[in-house]
Amino acid sequence: MQELVHKLENIVLLPLRDLVVFPKMVATLYVGREKSLAGLENTTKKKPIIFVVTQKQVECDNPKIEDLHEMGTVCSVLQEMDLKEGETKKVLIQGLYRAKFSQVLDCGAHEEATITRIEESEEHMRDAMVLLPSLDEKFEEYAQQSDFISQDTRHSLSTSNNDPGIYADLVSVHLPLPLEERQ
Repeated sequence: MQELVHKLENIVLLPLRDLVVFPKMVATLYVGREKSLAGLENTTKKKPIIFVVTQKQVECDNPKIEDLHEMGTVCSVLQEMDLKEGETKKVLIQGLYRAKFSQVLDCGAHEEATITRIEESEEHMRDAMVLLPSLDEKFEEYAQQSDFISQDTRHSLSTSNNDPGIYADLVSVHLPLPLEERQ
């Protein structure tokens, strides 16, 4: 993957057990780990931005840097709701952009990741645009044979096919792929 890299930045880290969040995607998270709850508290005080990254092993309760995929998504926290006082929060997020992390910083009660923003290069985007009609055709064939992909989903995909990255993210959400491959 050819990419353009931007400056380093530290953002509150939220490891996810069984979900890959993509740019533009809206997702609901149920947050219960102490460090993640503390990170959310810290985030809302400063700015409502977090870095979500998928864990390699779902069972891991206290993931270390080697337990996480390096690529994740910087997200805006749209809404938070306490479910059990101090124990669990329901959080609505929206993916903003892809990023890689290079280190995890222990900030006491929570963790932050040093990230770099990732964007596709112009050349890579042009190459991907050439392949888009073929991908669209293959996914349409798959969708017609699937009971799980609605007409509304197919329509939303057809309206987003001017951006190959977003289109590929949306398609991968609807395919029966393991987390490793979505990542």
